[in-house]
Amino acid sequence: MTPRRHDLARPTAAARAPLAWALTALLLLPVALATTYLERTPEEMALAAAQVFVGTVATVTVTDEGGTPWTEVTFTDLEWVANELADDEDDGDAAPSSVTLRFLGGALPSGERLTVSGLPRYVEGQRVLLFAYDAPGAASPVVGVRQGSWTLEVAGARSEDGDYLTVPAEGRLQRGATGASVEEVVAAVRALREAGSLPEGPPPAPAEPDAGPDAAGEPDGTPEEAPAAEASDVDPEGPEAADAAGATPPEPAGADGPEAPAVEPEAPGAAAPPDLPPLVVRYAVDESGGPLLLSTAVNRAAAAWEAAASGAVELAPAEPDEAGSAPVHEVGYGPAELFGPDALSLTLSRSGSAGTEVLVSPSAGSLLEPVLVHELGVLIGLPETDAGVMSHAVVAGAVAPTEADVAALDALRTFRPEDLNRDGVVDFYDLDVLARSFGASGVNLAADLNGDGQVDAADLALLEAAYRFLPPSEQPPTPR
Repeated sequence: MTPRRHDLARPTAAARAPLAWALTALLLLPVALATTYLERTPEEMALAAAQVFVGTVATVTVTDEGGTPWTEVTFTDLEWVANELADDEDDGDAAPSSVTLRFLGGALPSGERLTVSGLPRYVEGQRVLLFAYDAPGAASPVVGVRQGSWTLEVAGARSEDGDYLTVPAEGRLQRGATGASVEEVVAAVRALREAGSLPEGPPPAPAEPDAGPDAAGEPDGTPEEAPAAEASDVDPEGPEAADAAGATPPEPAGADGPEAPAVEPEAPGAAAPPDLPPLVVRYAVDESGGPLLLSTAVNRAAAAWEAAASGAVELAPAEPDEAGSAPVHEVGYGPAELFGPDALSLTLSRSGSAGTEVLVSPSAGSLLEPVLVHELGVLIGLPETDAGVMSHAVVAGAVAPTEADVAALDALRTFRPEDLNRDGVVDFYDLDVLARSFGASGVNLAADLNGDGQVDAADLALLEAAYRFLPPSEQPPTPR
């Protein structure tokens, strides 16, 4: 079944040589999220999964199903923890030697690419602990969409969000800053499944990692003098980037070349420049396939954003084939089986299309409005956060954008897209941000300057066109 009604071709991006030398020396950043889902605890995942195993990624291939790419990931060298499907198949005592799971999206040889934000990504040779549903038609069979996928490292089982599985007590399992051994995790999963129900009460609090003798912060007799301008560790893609320095970001630097003067920052507490035009987001709603009048719910979510950020954004309905400079995003219901037990919405980016497609679960129910407020924030261009309306783990009642969301929206209006670190000039530090994202895929990646869902040579070319060669500074710029 194809969850999309349009076939689009992917444009070819020419390779760029200038400035590319910087890309090889830097690490990649993880993909951006936009897909929403129910949050699952590790103990819930251990009980909900039809299959739990430790395995190694043997192959990653993409198949074409009616013009829609699906990625098939085969795991071998398996250590089975639980396999309900083997019992159903009655194939004796021999455990399967391999497992193949299918995920919506991928790149076809024809150049057609479908990126589904928020799904787990795998590479050959990766060793994982996996909690999986028996859900062959789901965009992701992993429990919790991506939450049940854990990469095995020396430090333990690490999620795609960077936390670890820890065992605070026998038969208990939770997320933590440090990981338990694979043997401890597997034993805890087996104990949970043998008990057959969630333990009563919350698990014990994880022990704080030993930070060493310097962690207490005892004075050494010589107080350090704070530098005049400390480099910020705020993620330039995060919602706090615009107000991390306690001030509204400066006007974007002009594109007139090296002679353009640097822009002085606004005074602390100053409001965003009043003459900035609003961000215009145009969307089309397909009412079919769901139990509710979807356009009414989308319009309520749009009103929530316009009320929170008066004059900063305009969310306007449009027909899918309407001509204009702004892309038209599509919102509609997807097939129920595509979402599995946990997904509430899927955010899709297709090669050749500047618009984003949002598929909503027809069983979202009371969570429909929080899902749509989140997804419209994605269409506006806002990054994801750990809490509130821009959190990918949607909770009931999260329907009002926060001050941080509005500040992030103002930053989108104030800075030119190539100014990735939000310091008012496009220079080496922005190249550094793009280099760390190079090769990533997803929706609303800051370095995806052409909006095709991939950070690649085409985005490097756009940054190069706006690049300004400036003398090196003693301190890196402070993102705002």
